[in-house]
Amino acid sequence: MTDNDNALAARVKAVLEHAVAGLDPADREERIAWCREHDQHGVRMHTDPDGLLEFQWGGRMLAMVRADDLVGDEPLRAVAVNAEIPDTLEGLTDD
Repeated sequence: MTDNDNALAARVKAVLEHAVAGLDPADREERIAWCREHDQHGVRMHTDPDGLLEFQWGGRMLAMVRADDLVGDEPLRAVAVNAEIPDTLEGLTDD
């Protein structure tokens, strides 16, 4: 592995560790149970045409990051979204 490979692996590891640390215990246990039930252990990464990398664990999103942010040397910034985001919000109108 090159130094660039090591740096990339360290940044991916940091993203995943931060995301897992931000889970509440019930969410973490649900994800572990899902992995066991479906015999799909570990984190899966999916790419997006817009340059996003989505990391899934336990059958749902764990973290999302832009691929370009992983190869740079700028500090990584994270925003946690620990709840489902609804498709619609009540009380909003198009007026």
